[in-house]
Amino acid sequence: MSKKLKTICKKILSDVSPSFRKMLAIQKKLEGVERQLIAIEQTINNYQLRNQAMLWLAIPQKVTSLNTVQRNFWINYPKSEGDLRILQKGNMYILKELKEICDQNGIQFWLHGGTLIGGIRHGGCIPWDDDVDIAMLRSDVENLYNLLKDDDQFQLNIYYHDDEKFSRAYQFKLRNQEIPCFVDIFIFDFCRCDLPKGELSFKQHYHKIRNKMISEFCSIEPRLIVEDIGCWHFGPFKEEDKKLADNIINNALKEMGDYNQGNAVYYSIENYPFPYPVIPIDSIFPTNKCSFEGIEVNIPKDVDLYLKGYGDYWQIPADIEKAPHFYYFKDHIEAIDDFLKKKAFDV
Repeated sequence: MSKKLKTICKKILSDVSPSFRKMLAIQKKLEGVERQLIAIEQTINNYQLRNQAMLWLAIPQKVTSLNTVQRNFWINYPKSEGDLRILQKGNMYILKELKEICDQNGIQFWLHGGTLIGGIRHGGCIPWDDDVDIAMLRSDVENLYNLLKDDDQFQLNIYYHDDEKFSRAYQFKLRNQEIPCFVDIFIFDFCRCDLPKGELSFKQHYHKIRNKMISEFCSIEPRLIVEDIGCWHFGPFKEEDKKLADNIINNALKEMGDYNQGNAVYYSIENYPFPYPVIPIDSIFPTNKCSFEGIEVNIPKDVDLYLKGYGDYWQIPADIEKAPHFYYFKDHIEAIDDFLKKKAFDV
């Protein structure tokens, strides 16, 4: 049958049969969906190539090093503006004060997570970032906590996630609740691990204990719920609930082994889950220096190994221009701005 005849037959059937018309409509919709799926697949497949192309177009063509292109692209990326920049400056004030306290008391920390990426890639805050992350060894966190118990200006708050991401978090912040800026502190514990061949078995052990820890927490009845501080499933527990949560976490830490010595460190089992590698001690220490918004801070010796879980952090990320925690601060921006002006602080 010729194409023309098929078209005539379809037209006759569509004029006569309602069911045939519906079938044609469905077929067209399915064809449209199929085209959309193909387009999405092509977009995903070409994502990295498009990123590379954008980076190459960012500077003059005479530069032939991709690494140079990427660095120039990010170092010239505009800083944040408006309320988000006020928040970032507030966080920088908190970071500066924390650094002074740590330097005066022999406590060491290094940039962590997105803040570390910002330091390496932007020389400061990622333009759309809304928090600050650092890391410490457990002994340093304990020393900082004890040091701040009676401090009249700063405190180290202990918060929890009360869902299936069950974890314990540490935030250095002002006691003045009108200024909610903070620095997140993540703990690294020591372990003995025959790297690299022993890393897989260590991670299996880690996930087994963490899954058990979460299961124990989620089985508590009635379910433990954190106090509302404006963050979804995140905040402090009432004292009796805190004891239950701490007991579960501390038992898991005991199962992980002695966290005060070893040939490597790992992202502690009590932290919010993220795939950081097991890292040899000499891949973090001695730390290197980085200027972060004009503040000289420590970074791990082997940054690429440390940030392995992020993939290629020089690529344009999927969360570009998204500030996921900003809703928590938006009602405090005016107070933060006034506070910084009184302190004559700017970066």
